[in-house]
Amino acid sequence: MATHSTHSDSPADLVVVGGGLSGLIAAIEAASPGKKIILLERSSHLGGRAATTRHNDVSFNLGPHALYCEGELFQLLKRWNVPFSGKFPNPGRGQFLLGNKAYPSPQGISALLLSPLFNLREKWQLAGLNKSIHQLNPRDYDRIPLSDWVRQYAGSGRLAQALHSFMRLSTFVNNPDQLSAGAALEQFQIALRGNVWYLDGGWQSIIEGLRRLALEKGIEIRPSSPVLRIESEPDLVRIVTRHGDSFSRRTHAHQIHSDSGIQPVSRADRVPRPPQ
Repeated sequence: MATHSTHSDSPADLVVVGGGLSGLIAAIEAASPGKKIILLERSSHLGGRAATTRHNDVSFNLGPHALYCEGELFQLLKRWNVPFSGKFPNPGRGQFLLGNKAYPSPQGISALLLSPLFNLREKWQLAGLNKSIHQLNPRDYDRIPLSDWVRQYAGSGRLAQALHSFMRLSTFVNNPDQLSAGAALEQFQIALRGNVWYLDGGWQSIIEGLRRLALEKGIEIRPSSPVLRIESEPDLVRIVTRHGDSFSRRTHAHQIHSDSGIQPVSRADRVPRPPQ
């Protein structure tokens, strides 16, 4: 039995829980004249994992981030005229660290052939992947875990380790058994096509631009408002914060049928291989 809030409800067309990058974008996307949208953030400031702190005039992002120039976020910020500035990173001399030994990252086919990092078969496979990666349709691999795709394509040697490192670098995800191979390959293609953008002032500069845009669109932002519970009734959803504020929204139930085609990522005995 649900325990209802003793406070009177404040009706809202949409309540977004979480004032990070995704929450701000969701609220802005849904905003329209006359629609009441409330964004609740448990922290005293917005940003979530995209927050930036400053120490001795140096900006520190919360965790690793990169704004991909061919990614959807970059294009979205441009379309919304959210200001940001930055530059491409200096690639320097890339290296692979294997055990206690560093190997130069092979740049080009000549360097690849001379590299002691891979054996001859792995060099051939990597050269083939480099040629075919942009021809892959990531949707063909959506229901396959990344770990299965790497195992089928590269086995378990150094090439497999290199592919996992490429995917970690481009997706910032280190869970190959759960990550969809399709999602990882799509992000890897984006990374190869357009490089990344390192932001002046850190990611908080984007958060601040999105905050101003949200306020311009009439979105009510409530920091320091952690959600205590969500109460559900047949035709109503109520969100109650730890401070006792209550927001409600009339809803309509929607049923997803078993034949809708929505299925979780599953393992596959055989993984479609990329074109050679």
